[in-house]
Amino acid sequence: MIVNGIDTKDISVVVQGAVDKINTPKCLESIRKFLPCAEIVLSTWEGTDVTGLDADIVVKSKDPLVPNYNFLVGRTIPVNINRQLISVQEGLKKCTKTYTLKLRTDFFLKNADFINFYDSYEKRGECFKFFKHRVIINSIFSRRFSDENGFPTPYHPSDFFLFGLTDDLRDYFLGTENDEDDDSYHYKFPDRKCYFNMTGRYSPEQYYCVEWIKRHGVTMDFEDFTCWTLEKLKHSDAILFNNFIFLDPNQAGIWSDKHDYGLRNFAHNYGSINNALFNSEYKKRYDAGFVNNYTTVRGGGNLPTSPKNLPDKQESTRKERYRVLKFILRPVRPLVRIFLKRPLRLLRRFWDWCG
Repeated sequence: MIVNGIDTKDISVVVQGAVDKINTPKCLESIRKFLPCAEIVLSTWEGTDVTGLDADIVVKSKDPLVPNYNFLVGRTIPVNINRQLISVQEGLKKCTKTYTLKLRTDFFLKNADFINFYDSYEKRGECFKFFKHRVIINSIFSRRFSDENGFPTPYHPSDFFLFGLTDDLRDYFLGTENDEDDDSYHYKFPDRKCYFNMTGRYSPEQYYCVEWIKRHGVTMDFEDFTCWTLEKLKHSDAILFNNFIFLDPNQAGIWSDKHDYGLRNFAHNYGSINNALFNSEYKKRYDAGFVNNYTTVRGGGNLPTSPKNLPDKQESTRKERYRVLKFILRPVRPLVRIFLKRPLRLLRRFWDWCG
């Protein structure tokens, strides 16, 4: 099948991450449906049962899980920077096609409309022109500002969905070493954390991007993610807007039942680099005569389209509020158990004894 001049048989799809019995088969089926004859490379971990999964190539890597105890969360959490990096790198090494789509095992395609945007932003500047061709990424988690406190978050392009030349995706991920920092890292400016529960030197998105920029010979004065300034944000904009295409979830044609709240409400996600912002910057920086053809693509308009058979917005909002409240109250739960539950239990026993 040919879409916008690209034959889907010339596309490799790296599906990376832990195998989910429900979502991963759905992911692979959607690729077969919307990208027929594409090469599917499933990159996961040693010991994973891949029986019945429709992939052309299966790569199993040793899980670099380094368990860190995060006192803010109250439990041990994995270091996702290295886990994603290794699974993507090993998958990219096996790709044999001209183009590559990088997708997570818990996402699936609703269509192949993202290919229609690939040649829509041809003009670029010569400064910071790192990729041979722009790479398509998603607006979710492509950030300029924190949605938690409004602090700048430079060098933060999204990393769970990328489409472009295989050489360009290899340029972005291959050559990056594992991050050796853990939750004992001491920030240069602790009072300027963009997200209070972060414990690593960078977010995964920032780590991959910063290392990629360094490999292209750019000197970086960005020791950790608290070292933001408005000048660094401008520097980040100059690089990101010249190398990427930012698509909203309904333009990219991706969905995840696991992350449906964020995907559904992307239009209200403060601080993100959405397609409207990207169009504005592209027109200002590279092509004053640029015309936005957004509405010619399925699901067009400025608001996200929602798949069928999903919980309504009110229900999703209620669940999200409950999740946030549960996270906030996590540190005081032991105190509640000691000072409230136990005395009430003793009082009830005493009352029963008296009766």
